[in-house]
Amino acid sequence: MVDQTSPVALPRLECAAERAVELMVPVIDQLDRDIETAEALVSECTTTLVAAKLALLGPDDAVPVSQNRRRAPRGERQNYAAMAGVGVRGETPVDTVALANAYAEASTKTTLATRKLDDAKKKKAAMLSRVPVTKAGFEALGRACIQPGFTYYQDHFNEEGGRLYRLKLGFRAAEVFDPIKLQEMSVSCANLLIDDLVYFDFPEFTTDFLMA
Repeated sequence: MVDQTSPVALPRLECAAERAVELMVPVIDQLDRDIETAEALVSECTTTLVAAKLALLGPDDAVPVSQNRRRAPRGERQNYAAMAGVGVRGETPVDTVALANAYAEASTKTTLATRKLDDAKKKKAAMLSRVPVTKAGFEALGRACIQPGFTYYQDHFNEEGGRLYRLKLGFRAAEVFDPIKLQEMSVSCANLLIDDLVYFDFPEFTTDFLMA
């Protein structure tokens, strides 16, 4: 039997692996861009959500100052209602219902953005778990795909005692029944093929019959 560890010769595998890496580069780059876009969206939605929540809880002027928290000067305080997109202090009254709706909308957008980011990361992870991205990885994948078939053929067709070894020799011997091939082959070659007809295991193909 063939040594299972003996690799099949694949002279074009290295070239194919290099080409595969080239094809994977734009795919991985696109996945990375999708993740970056999703991260930016999550950041934007989170900022809006925080602003909406603070606006809903009340004006920053009304937030009590604890012992560990310094009240920012008026010029430095954030107008969270404006950041949430609901009213501008001093110009438009802030509607509590509108603030609640703004918070709910911001919360939904943040949830969807986070889900989109998770999906983008999972998509890349799934891709990397199924397909290699390096030359060595593609070469290993190529050998893993080809080697079992090569080993099967060697063991069954080429090794004496293999399940299909005799059938292969008999099939090759049947070339003597092809008048075109028979015309092109030498007498000695034809005699060898005739002898190999015994591998068909037909009871009529006795040694005396084939030698006649």
